Amino acid sequence: MHSSSSVVKAAQDHTAAAPRELLSPLDVEREYGIPQNTQAVWRCEKRLGFHGLVIKLGSSVRYRRRDIEQWLESQRSTALGAK
Repeated sequence: MHSSSSVVKAAQDHTAAAPRELLSPLDVEREYGIPQNTQAVWRCEKRLGFHGLVIKLGSSVRYRRRDIEQWLESQRSTALGAK
């Protein structure tokens, strides 16, 4: 049987090792190089399907990491197909 402290430790270790699933616009800028202002324009003007990636938590905007990565891959595929 697991003690509660070992369960908490395991959860903390998992959280520390795993990349965060929800990203703020600042996280997206830092990790993927898309400026926050550009993200805001794309969201508001519904450009490139970027607005569909948004998760609203109160007044905060968040994105799922996997959604951003899939979106980036789709943009890459679109650009490659256009050549």
